[in-house]
Amino acid sequence: MSSVFKKNINGKYFVGYYYEADDDLNHIVFAKSKEDIEKYFSEFLRLNKLSLQKRGIRSPFYEKDFLEFHRKIIRAWFGREKIKFYFLKKDGKYIAGIYILIHGTKYYYYQSGFDPTF
Repeated sequence: MSSVFKKNINGKYFVGYYYEADDDLNHIVFAKSKEDIEKYFSEFLRLNKLSLQKRGIRSPFYEKDFLEFHRKIIRAWFGREKIKFYFLKKDGKYIAGIYILIHGTKYYYYQSGFDPTF
């Protein structure tokens, strides 16, 4: 079940949606070690490719140079609060993820992915 919300922040209104989630949905905020960030990036890649494939679009992450560029950025920026991965998990399986870049106090949506079987 979804609901619309309106919020006044510094005189500006933002409209969005929120969803009531099942008790077995969880989210992972960020990786705690270099091994975690590699694992989460791999999981994000899987979800990104699945969701784009479902729409008939080839993920840019299939390109070797593009993928290597992002791997280098993730390794270099890890621990500096410049990148975050958020995931939804259901029944122990990652079903959706988002890749966010951070600059100062601003969070920038970069890419997302989801498992179309859910």
